[in-house]
Amino acid sequence: MQSPVVLVTHSRALYQRLLSAAPPGSLQRVRCLDSSGPGQSARTVMVDPRAVDATCLTTLSGWHRTRAAHRVVYLAFPAPPDRLLALPRIHPGPCLDVERAVESLKRLGAGAHPAPVWDDWARILEVAGRHERARLFLGVALRANGRNVVADAAATLGVGARQLTRLCRRWFGHPPAAIVRQARVVRTLPDLMVSGMSLTKIARRHGFSSRQAMTRLFGTSAGLVPRELRGAPGRKPGGPLVSAGRM
Repeated sequence: MQSPVVLVTHSRALYQRLLSAAPPGSLQRVRCLDSSGPGQSARTVMVDPRAVDATCLTTLSGWHRTRAAHRVVYLAFPAPPDRLLALPRIHPGPCLDVERAVESLKRLGAGAHPAPVWDDWARILEVAGRHERARLFLGVALRANGRNVVADAAATLGVGARQLTRLCRRWFGHPPAAIVRQARVVRTLPDLMVSGMSLTKIARRHGFSSRQAMTRLFGTSAGLVPRELRGAPGRKPGGPLVSAGRM
């Protein structure tokens, strides 16, 4: 069975560090990310910028053009400036330090698989700040509580569901439903962190069918448990807790 995570690096020490945190069989190392290697079917590809060569850049560029379903993350290691500048342009992706990469691999063993939208939220806000229609979509996602948020957003933008999906993938690198789920997590965080309301009341306030439904969404979208955030004003959990801004 294909490993869900592929690490692109020449460093054996880095591989051993991440391997020690990953569940058995979940991490594979490659020295080159080519168009026919293990990375093609991996769910997550961790890229050490020091190992990037022309073949790797071509592969990442191809994935970005075809919107291939890979989560690409770049590890925070020094590399030539031109390479560091080229990587997010060729294939946008979050940058993780080694400790955060270790924590994400540990969560694989716990059965939690946070969506990449959590790590990308700061970039999503940045994109929305530059594009008016992207900002309009994100505003709908952050304010709505109903079950038809994607359809409502499409109607607001005057497009069909398929066109909205294409636009969101082009703007954010994620489908609209994933953005809507993450927006729901983001707007729930302040009540969890600073209010005295019960989890059940917070869940109802934000349109969840139950406290358990809210907990499931937090687990799948951010790798967090809501009760861990109670009474922790200003805390920044595992992912980037970024203000939703004035949408």
